[in-house]
Amino acid sequence: MAVELVSFGDLPPADLAALNAISTRLRPTPEQVDGTIAAGREAVRVTRACVRRSAGRKNAPES
Repeated sequence: MAVELVSFGDLPPADLAALNAISTRLRPTPEQVDGTIAAGREAVRVTRACVRRSAGRKNAPES
């Protein structure tokens, strides 16, 4: 196994400054936060249902 460190610090100073100027802070609205939370809950619910269905198929006799 090999681990490598990749760093923008190795780039030319002008490139590093340009990359560091890019905003990475998210500013979601309260509605977007609520929607994201709801979507996450739905994804978990659907995934659990898929896992249960899949587990049921493993135990079912083959046709």
